[in-house]
Amino acid sequence: MAKTDGSDLPQIKTNSTKKEMLEAYKVAKELLVKQEKTLLDAEKARKDLEKRATLAESQKQESAYEKVQDIASQAVTSAKHEIISIPAASSGSAQTQAVHNRNH
Repeated sequence: MAKTDGSDLPQIKTNSTKKEMLEAYKVAKELLVKQEKTLLDAEKARKDLEKRATLAESQKQESAYEKVQDIASQAVTSAKHEIISIPAASSGSAQTQAVHNRNH
């Protein structure tokens, strides 16, 4: 069998037998397949992480948008209450002015 240099790749020489060369080829192929699988898994994990980050950012933006909408809705509701209460107060003073104008 061929020797390895510590990197798990078998070392072959010009005088290695056909059997040693085929075995070295199989080992090298297995290592490449493992590396490719590891790279694909890492790429898949990176894409998944990017997707999650995008989703989290989208949810954060939606949450901020919803907060702005809630504040705007509260402001509109508050303004409606103020507008409704203003005519009631002014109508009393308008009646007072009309009575005052009739007397003068």
